Amino acid sequence: MNYRGNVPLNKFDYAATLVVSLAMLLTRQQDPVGLVLFDEAATTVLPPSATQSQILVMSGLLERCRPARKTELGTMLHSLADQFRRRNLLVIVSDLLTDLDALYNGLNRLRFSGHEVLIMQVLDRDEVELPFEGPTIFHDIEGEEELFAEPWAFRRSYQNAMNTFMQEVRRECGARGYDHVCFFTDEPLGKSLSYFLHSRQEADRTTRPSSR
Repeated sequence: MNYRGNVPLNKFDYAATLVVSLAMLLTRQQDPVGLVLFDEAATTVLPPSATQSQILVMSGLLERCRPARKTELGTMLHSLADQFRRRNLLVIVSDLLTDLDALYNGLNRLRFSGHEVLIMQVLDRDEVELPFEGPTIFHDIEGEEELFAEPWAFRRSYQNAMNTFMQEVRRECGARGYDHVCFFTDEPLGKSLSYFLHSRQEADRTTRPSSR
């Protein structure tokens, strides 16, 4: 989530802005919102509240947070399913570059518990297109590994693998009845979020049973 290509915000800052924007919309409707920040375990848990001050607290927590460790998203979802006794709307904001089997198991656990889940995947365009030219050193942000390579030699196979990954995630989320939307950090957040919310609203209208 620390990665930033040729754009103003890295993935984490983009995701943080997305989280606060959603929280503002929900609190205006008097819906309580909370926040869970985690890496390999929950590092911060902000209980739900519908007050305006909740947005300030949430913004402060996100501003001070610096992603620096590996994450265990699937394990975290299991923990949340056990933690929330009442049915909730859980919005997961992540790049989803994690153990997919553990992720799907976590989503199954949330589905069994009856929670509604919205998955917002945040990616940098570079991660999908691999636009680098010439000899390049690729450094693992979450570890110490480095790879020296010529991107042109494996660009097409890399792009195919990333497209397959994104399609699989979308398919697996849909199979569980969960909405999945992908945000790219080179796209204006306001425009992308407005388009998604409008599309979701239209979908709700078309699936709502007739009163006649």
